[in-house]
Amino acid sequence: MCNVTKKQIVEQITLKTNFKASLVKAVTQEVLNTIMAELEKGHRIELRDFGIFEPVYRSAKMAQNPRTLHPVRVDERYTVRFKPGKKMQEHVGDGKWAQEQLRLRAEMRNESTGEVVIPTGSTTSGKTKGETPIVETTVHNSDLPKMS
Repeated sequence: MCNVTKKQIVEQITLKTNFKASLVKAVTQEVLNTIMAELEKGHRIELRDFGIFEPVYRSAKMAQNPRTLHPVRVDERYTVRFKPGKKMQEHVGDGKWAQEQLRLRAEMRNESTGEVVIPTGSTTSGKTKGETPIVETTVHNSDLPKMS
């Protein structure tokens, strides 16, 4: 998976529409600014087929610093939730990339025994320069945490 930047999106739109890159960049930035301004006002942004952006309240809580294991207070705050629209979910969830990822995950899973093969790191045996062999660990489904 790779990152796509705003600059790359502007370039793609410029190629598809033959508009000047400066115009596409300005319009793209104005769309993003408008979305942020409306969210800042507490408004919900609904873009049909794409998705919904909405501000949501998160109450204060105690968390734990993973490095020191000391308790840390996290203040209450608002954040943004994104819920993908129907067409977005169809394209991402049923697209070529998603299907390939599901196929790879299925290959890692041994369906007959319910075991999952997880790459855990590298070894030094048989290692040649520039290659890192993968050590695989087998985990039984009963060892995995229950998801609700």
